[in-house]
Amino acid sequence: MGWIQDWLADAATDGSRLVVTTRGATDGSDLAAAAVWGLVRSAQSEHPNRFILLDLDDDTDRGGELLDLDDDTDRGDELGRILTGGARQRRTGDRGTCW
Repeated sequence: MGWIQDWLADAATDGSRLVVTTRGATDGSDLAAAAVWGLVRSAQSEHPNRFILLDLDDDTDRGGELLDLDDDTDRGDELGRILTGGARQRRTGDRGTCW
């Protein structure tokens, strides 16, 4: 959390977006990644349009060609999983029952 706070406070990053990639965060297979996802999601709710969260499957390459984001696209609140072959599964709408 300290690193995220420092990044947000740094004038050099004003107007920038931070892309956070995880593996296994949204399907529960990696509890540490799920904790990171939740932490960044909280920061994302407080600072819209500053964070992009991507949960990758095991076969997805993290190479530079993975993302093609431009300044005209508002993706700050988009949650999704990047699947093999670059297909995107978006998490929108009903998120199930809250227990």
